[in-house]
Amino acid sequence: MLLLFAVTLLNAQTGKTIKSSVQPYNSNRLFIKYGIQLGCWVGSENIKAERTGAAYYRIRSKDWKTSGFTSPTFFVPPRPFNKKFILEQFPESQWSMAKAPYGKRLDREPTEDEYEYGFLDDDQKKALSRLTTMCIGDEEYYSDTLITQITKWFNVARKHYPDVILHTNQFGYGGQWKIDQMRKYMRIAKPDMLTYDAYYFLPVGKKIKYYRGAKAMAEDLMLYRTVALEGHDGTGNNPIAFGQYTQGYKQGGTYEISESELRLYYSMTWVFGGKWLNWFRWLQGNEDINGKTLPNKGGMLLENGKPGKYTKQMDWVSKCNSESKAIGNHLVRLITDNVVFIKGDKELTNGTPKNIEKWESGKLNIFNNISSKCLYGKYKNKRADIYIGTF
Repeated sequence: MLLLFAVTLLNAQTGKTIKSSVQPYNSNRLFIKYGIQLGCWVGSENIKAERTGAAYYRIRSKDWKTSGFTSPTFFVPPRPFNKKFILEQFPESQWSMAKAPYGKRLDREPTEDEYEYGFLDDDQKKALSRLTTMCIGDEEYYSDTLITQITKWFNVARKHYPDVILHTNQFGYGGQWKIDQMRKYMRIAKPDMLTYDAYYFLPVGKKIKYYRGAKAMAEDLMLYRTVALEGHDGTGNNPIAFGQYTQGYKQGGTYEISESELRLYYSMTWVFGGKWLNWFRWLQGNEDINGKTLPNKGGMLLENGKPGKYTKQMDWVSKCNSESKAIGNHLVRLITDNVVFIKGDKELTNGTPKNIEKWESGKLNIFNNISSKCLYGKYKNKRADIYIGTF
């Protein structure tokens, strides 16, 4: 099992005055306004709605408050929203949308009416001031036609909803889009944020012969970090935000992530300079026609998907969200400067990631020497991998 210690350091700790020509882009302004984003995909709670195979359930207020997420991410067609949740249960909560505008992948451009009037309905517009992020489509493969469609939807959203952070999403594992495609997308569509999803932790068995963890995550984060820092014009003068999804379901229906694996998502994202995490997803038992909650074995926050039955993962998530909020006001005001890597001993290292500097004595002008060791157990006195981020 990999042990990882990720460390964030502010340049202020060096005691030196640091001048920078980097200017924050609009998305950084909005992150300062809304705070660090800790979202969670949430199914529709309107069991009378058109059933599309997605989850239909009612989240208890206590359960949602216990989790500590900052905003539900609605994704169910035909309208990614829930009136009761946002307008009645949590009238001050932020919220977000995935597969916007209608909970489906992109297959067309906006209509003339959508250009003129926008695409949010009356209930959604009542909570517009609390709508933080909007993901246009999801996991579409790159094409010039797609980029044209995305750009036009972005233009509609910016005209009618100027204070919403706009983005698309790809899958990770080395990048669904090549880096030159991402740069072209940045130049044409001008997103406010870059995001991806990759669910790294799964049982090692007959089909999977290696442990995919920190190394793979670091490489994906560095890819998105690199393009985000370059900004729309590639100069680096106006970097944008980036982030990733968190593994919130049992891989293969059985594998539950450990606390260290869960914390890897949080620590690595913040160390690399990300400002957005989104738990995929809140899996609760579907409701039958009598309103009874049926079991769901795929979720990790509630035992068998039953309301009020918390798992150890719920406890860990709550703690991670609380800790992230405690440093969030600082993180959203900072721009990542550098990330370096120190390899652990052979028994613990997950491998050296590509495109990340190896730390050397004197680098970062902060440390002349760094040492670490495990204090207990089988690997006592052995060193784990370390990632250090500066801002």
